[in-house]
Amino acid sequence: MAYAGEGEEIAGTNTQSDPINASYDSVWNAMMDNVYHPEKYLPYMKLLSIVDKGDHFVRQVGIGDPKPMTEEIYCDKEKGEIRFEHFVTRIHVNKYHREEQVLEYYTDESDGRRVFWCRPKSMVAPAMQKTKELAEAQSK
Repeated sequence: MAYAGEGEEIAGTNTQSDPINASYDSVWNAMMDNVYHPEKYLPYMKLLSIVDKGDHFVRQVGIGDPKPMTEEIYCDKEKGEIRFEHFVTRIHVNKYHREEQVLEYYTDESDGRRVFWCRPKSMVAPAMQKTKELAEAQSK
């Protein structure tokens, strides 16, 4: 995965979408679409397998490395949060804030501390925009 280059805007401690004009269920459905179809949101990812374990999913994705990445994915519709745990100390979070109507992406340590994300914002902004577009289309 790419890190931000010189002069490139970085994700930092969070990246937020523009306001999403859609019902909460439409936003949630679009967020869940990302779980099942990561390649639509992050083109460098390829879904290899996904297993529903009842309280979470286990997903394997190819990311260009010889070894696939395994994630445990916890989806909490009430909180508007999907946590992607990569079997390491960091957890990627996609969270929808209902009041502000924005989607936020950020990364935590396993102890809950937010960490600085050195990925280019240009890597995550298109995924957020795609989620926004899908949610708004479903709400019409």
